[in-house]
Amino acid sequence: MKKPKFVPEFADIPAARVKMPELEPEERRLNFKEVELGLTEELARREAARCLSCRRCIGCGLCLAECDQCAIVYDEADQMAELEADAIVFASEPEVFNAGRKRDLGYGEAWNVITSFEFERLASPTGPLGGLLVRPSDGEIPRRIAFIQCVGSRDEAIGANYCSVECCSRTIAQAWRAREAVGAVGSGAGRAAGGASMAGFEVWVFHRGMRPYGKTSEVELGGLARADWAKLIDATVASVKEDPATGALTVSYKADGEERRAAFDLVVLAVGVGARRDFRRHARLGAVAVNKYGFVDAGVASMVACKEGVAFAGPVRGPATAARSVIDAIAAASRALAASVDATGPGAGVPAGVPAGTAATPGSASASPAAKPVVFACAYGLEAAGADAPASLLEQIRSRGLAVGGSYPLLCYKEGRDAMKREVGPGSPLIVLGCHSGSHEMLFERALGLAPGAVSIISGAELAADPAAEPGQRPAPNVGYLVEAALATQPPAIPSDAPARPVAILGGGVSGLAAASELARRGLKVIVIEKSETLGANLAKATITGEPQDVKVIGDFVAGLEANPRVRFVRSATLAQATRIGDALELMVGTPDGNLTLETCALVIATGAGAFDPAGAGPGPGKYPGAITQADFRSSLTRGEAPWQKVVMVQCVGARDAEHPYCSRYCCREALINALAFKNLNPEAELTILHRGLRAFGLDEELASEAVERGIAFIEVESMPAMVAQASPSGHGQGTVKVTGISRAGKPFGIACDTVVLSVAHSRADIDSIARLVGAPLDRLGFIETANPLVAPFASTAEGVFVCGFARNPVTVEEAFAEGLGIAGAVCQYMGQHVAKGDALGTGSDHQAA
Repeated sequence: MKKPKFVPEFADIPAARVKMPELEPEERRLNFKEVELGLTEELARREAARCLSCRRCIGCGLCLAECDQCAIVYDEADQMAELEADAIVFASEPEVFNAGRKRDLGYGEAWNVITSFEFERLASPTGPLGGLLVRPSDGEIPRRIAFIQCVGSRDEAIGANYCSVECCSRTIAQAWRAREAVGAVGSGAGRAAGGASMAGFEVWVFHRGMRPYGKTSEVELGGLARADWAKLIDATVASVKEDPATGALTVSYKADGEERRAAFDLVVLAVGVGARRDFRRHARLGAVAVNKYGFVDAGVASMVACKEGVAFAGPVRGPATAARSVIDAIAAASRALAASVDATGPGAGVPAGVPAGTAATPGSASASPAAKPVVFACAYGLEAAGADAPASLLEQIRSRGLAVGGSYPLLCYKEGRDAMKREVGPGSPLIVLGCHSGSHEMLFERALGLAPGAVSIISGAELAADPAAEPGQRPAPNVGYLVEAALATQPPAIPSDAPARPVAILGGGVSGLAAASELARRGLKVIVIEKSETLGANLAKATITGEPQDVKVIGDFVAGLEANPRVRFVRSATLAQATRIGDALELMVGTPDGNLTLETCALVIATGAGAFDPAGAGPGPGKYPGAITQADFRSSLTRGEAPWQKVVMVQCVGARDAEHPYCSRYCCREALINALAFKNLNPEAELTILHRGLRAFGLDEELASEAVERGIAFIEVESMPAMVAQASPSGHGQGTVKVTGISRAGKPFGIACDTVVLSVAHSRADIDSIARLVGAPLDRLGFIETANPLVAPFASTAEGVFVCGFARNPVTVEEAFAEGLGIAGAVCQYMGQHVAKGDALGTGSDHQAA
């Protein structure tokens, strides 16, 4: 029999519920006929009319009747809660664009028009259909699929004049997934499936310039472009219309100046993301300014000058991928933890997450070997396990001369946590009776600011008497013995007078300085090894569009770091040798004054990037006659010199080719910034940018839009153009350069200009030799390989070696700075784990050898 359900009556129910027709009792005897007969069409319509959906509660009470846990409370009122915290991290998720706002694209009206997020769910192996890709209208397998890019992005008309960053990369992955899903229906052969099952399968991608994001994205885009079943169409989509009879979709678009149409079975809209509407209110509460799109300014200057105790992560700083959001989150958590380190009070200089004594710095208080353990009891846990009363157990503890903190109903609630904060010092082990062993140790460690391994839990089950034993034959376990056994497993304290090994940072660039700053804030000694005499050379690029106050912020940051007593700089130095000694690394560093030998607890590789040398590259004899680099061009603009009337910029010199199959991430932004600065100095001059697909991610789209408005011409090409020097017509003075080539549309061009500006890519500076010295392998693109891009993005496979910035992947200046902040947290976590195991990782010395 079905369990009867109680459905309460509410005054606002529009009509009584329809009663389910049932078989008469006499007709049920001696048979298995269904008792509930089901609703007729008339009854079903009447019931549907009284409650069409649960998007708005009408008080029908159905959910309460279905909830056996009685967790639904209709009369619950909103409450205001006050929380005390040392820091706040803004990390709200983005808001996905409502594709229904683009009515011409058919979303919400045509069954077979879905968003990229819906496609992700539909094609997922854990999705509702187990990865089977079907059309929503009729369940048929789609053979022709269209992806439409930039829906809700790069559209000034709807207030979203920015690139959402991840859409193109997601589309590339989803195109391959569609191929695998359709191929698996017939052959199960995945990506390489062929034969009859793949006959007629096509994927069309309608885009306005593909912008794949990520280290391997250019390789993946090239693979999709070469696939015979995929077409990349540079076009503007006007509309998507559905045939009601068949569910087929007709896409009308304009490409190469012609209006065209194509029929598809399924259309996927690659929707963008934006800032959540309520984030503006949250930002005001935190006294943080946002831009016109609702994002926090993501510049380096804003990160440096951010209020103490306030950090940002992920999409609140602008559109971001999942991997980039993880890095931002680690960086934000590192800053939040560092904000709780009191630089003047007791325990100053001890990094969060690292036991006291690990970073013995002047004025810091470190753990004392004589620190006494403190014992607390959880009354709820002991009672639930059937153990003795807390008072009896604590009395046994007290009789052994151990400190007793007391018993509380629930230690994990505020009253218990506050008591533990009062009684447990930074160097005292904590013993908890009656709690959950294996899960709550970390909770108490983080709540009390204790080191990993400082908390030992004796569960209620361990303290309970054997219920099967006869009374008096097996007494309850000796709690004093269990406490002493727990104390025996505590990690040994590091003597307070032991010298601390520093963290070595290889590279004094953007990410290296950010890591040094954050590690110093966490109380660690840092040695920065820089091969030049200049620190943070690329930090100037972080303020290239900034105001004078931003330049001052960056300058003060570098000056403050040089004056920090915890940070030591070794300039004009190179790593000559690296030797592992136990859990530490011994580094031999070559300097102008001789070799310097250092013992370090961890090594951070932040060597950054060097500029690609265009000499010997390119067409013809390997020369670029009359060409300068963007750095030279910017130097002239800074001096106020802009004598040219016709300028041609050439993008991707040393990037996105066979030897460097990746995007350097900064070149397009630098070119757009310099082009706009040039037009400000010389508005009547002509400037043309030759590119192979502009890579203006995030808010850089605004720079591209402004460049078009200012009359800067863009020509997309397939390969590097040819350049021929021409003498001055008068026979003296500076000559001109003739740049020739073929556009991607197949039209030849020839441009005579005063100078050619090369956007040279970033190169992997000394990564190969450094990786060999420290035993860290390289990935297939030549960067140092990390353990996991989402879980452990900074840890290399070599013990104690971490990598950030351009040594790990191509990054912008802002991204390099965020990675430097994040790697500080990863290093502190690594040190804390080792010290908790009893390793003397933080002790040692550094000395100079002749």
